[in-house]
Amino acid sequence: MLNKYKLSIMLVPKGASTTIKHVAFEIENGYPFKPFFTNSRRRQIHHLYQSRMFKFDRDMVNWKNAVFAVIRDPVERLLSCHSNRVLHLGELDKLPLTDEDHEKGVTMRPSFGTFVAHLHRYRELSDKIKHHSLPMERFLGGRADRYTRIFDSADLSEFWTMLRERIGTLPEIPHEQTGGRDLKERSISGQTLDRIKQIYARDYDIFGDFLTAKENTFAVS
Repeated sequence: MLNKYKLSIMLVPKGASTTIKHVAFEIENGYPFKPFFTNSRRRQIHHLYQSRMFKFDRDMVNWKNAVFAVIRDPVERLLSCHSNRVLHLGELDKLPLTDEDHEKGVTMRPSFGTFVAHLHRYRELSDKIKHHSLPMERFLGGRADRYTRIFDSADLSEFWTMLRERIGTLPEIPHEQTGGRDLKERSISGQTLDRIKQIYARDYDIFGDFLTAKENTFAVS
């Protein structure tokens, strides 16, 4: 919420949200954000700008600002979730797996195909995985026409241009959350791709027209 400039920005996890939150903090405060401690707990940018579940009464009805949303192709979001949260940060490394999990092929370091096949179970086991893999609809609501404009995070140049037009000179734009394999190196099976499209069918129905037509950043095998 940048009320001084009469604009609000709705974000989804794994959709350039960290970068945009850092820019928003510097716009509001005049200096870059750095992690800090309160009560011996390290506080990150996401503690200040939280990505919350969408509630119409809270998030839309009383807004007088222009409201923008930033989205990302669901396949790329899930690839990024697996690359950063699973492989780089190891957030599944200490899962309390059951014998039934082992029998079904649920592992602590799943391949991307296994991660997608058992995504429901991984969400049950890890709140962080759940948060970063929930459909965009859960964060943005079910109607695209509520937004002044929707931007695809695959190419944020138009988004930054919009901010400059409304705010003026922007802070230096950081590139956050770089941990994990380059998505251009990733390969996924056609079966896995079909499964992702099924899981995120509503996202494609609601926001598909706003996704930039582009060559895939991954190979389909």
